[in-house]
Formats: sequence, structure tokens, C-alpha cells
Amino acid sequence: MRFRLATFFTATAKNITGNYLIRPESDRVVDPTSFLILLIAALIILVALYLVIKLAKYLVINTILGLLILLLAHFLGIGVPINWVNLIISALAGIPGAILVILLYVFGIPL
Repeated sequence: MRFRLATFFTATAKNITGNYLIRPESDRVVDPTSFLILLIAALIILVALYLVIKLAKYLVINTILGLLILLLAHFLGIGVPINWVNLIISALAGIPGAILVILLYVFGIPL
């Protein structure tokens, strides 16, 4: 059994002479198993994209908060130096990375 995707015969627009341009009837048919495989693949791709966007949103928020904590510690007088190593650690690890950098500085372990 085969399904017909679209059968239509519609007037779409007028050309220069005033005649309508006619879209011909479509003869495309799709096998049901192919259609189901494509539908399942599309759903898997949509779920994967949703998970990637959800994870990326979490990582961006964590990174911004980690950098803000590091800058806040610097300006509150803890004196954590703002250098590339500290910024990269707090950007990649987020809040735990910023806390680690602050604790290492407080205990006298330079980075």
C-alpha cells in the first residue's frame, strides 16, 4: 500500500500575459516504511537538538556566573589576580572553578 503525499492542481500566480501559472499534479508516492523511518529519524534529530540546546544554556549560565564570582572576589578585596589561567579555569568549570581558584589563592597556591 502506498500513500500519496500531495495531489493538488491550483492556480498560483498570473504571468505577463495574464494567464495563470498552473502547478501540475504531483505523482510522488512514498512507501510507508520509508515514511516511518524518516519520521523516526526526524524525531530523533529534534530530541537531540533539544538536549544540546538545553545543555548549552546550562553551560553558558554556569560560565557567566563563574566569571562573575571571580570578578566579585577580585573587587571585594580578596585579591584574586585576573589572568588568563584563572579566567580559563572559571570559564570552563563555571562556579566550581571560580570557587577553586579563590580557595587556591586564599591558601597561597599560585596558578
